[in-house]
Amino acid sequence: DKTGTKYFLAQSAILRIVSPYFSMLLCGHFKEATQLRRTSRVEIKLEEDDLKAMEFILRMINHNNRDLDYPSKVEENASIAIQADKYDCVPPRKYELAYRLPTALISEP
Repeated sequence: DKTGTKYFLAQSAILRIVSPYFSMLLCGHFKEATQLRRTSRVEIKLEEDDLKAMEFILRMINHNNRDLDYPSKVEENASIAIQADKYDCVPPRKYELAYRLPTALISEP
């Protein structure tokens, strides 16, 4: 998009399963939940988030990881872990902390 905004498609059902935050946002009485019920589509603005980390998380939880660029730097892995923690996305956070972060710590000079 020309404004520098990046859009991601994600299945609301999967977001609700992996994240209590998104479950409340998409099933409760928030405007996003109301819009989702009315139109079966909703746009959620994540203005303060690391877009690269969010893209990684969204692709992981949607099993869209065939050509996923796994981060190799500690900072990138830390950013993913921070974003996953912020939205309480348990499966990606477990994956990052259990597998990717130690690998990145070992492989960096």
